[in-house]
Amino acid sequence: MNDPVTGLTANAAAVQGLQTSVTNIDGQLTAQATQITSLTSTVNGVTSEISDISSVVNGTDAKLSAYRTLRIKIDADGRQYVAGMTQSIEDTDEGMQSNTIFLQDRFSIMNAAGGKSAINIHHAG
Repeated sequence: MNDPVTGLTANAAAVQGLQTSVTNIDGQLTAQATQITSLTSTVNGVTSEISDISSVVNGTDAKLSAYRTLRIKIDADGRQYVAGMTQSIEDTDEGMQSNTIFLQDRFSIMNAAGGKSAINIHHAG
């Protein structure tokens, strides 16, 4: 949408996709499913986005993986601000490995009963 008086522009989008596949290559069966949800809005060149991606892979070659990634991003004045979290389990050469990875400036665990921060970690730098 464009405002002819102010010249400001705005738009919003919501995208959801689901992809599944089953393959048989040289007798190796693999099944994969991926779901993506993305919300985006832009006003006068400033864009905010939330994306949620989930994927699972299972195969007879014993290579297994599952992950979920949540990313929140704002592009403002040519700078990107991002917060996110990924959780995954994958079969590696060293065996099964689980990961929980956070990207943030501040990490807190809240106590729902009192609304106070039980653990608060700030990163400066």
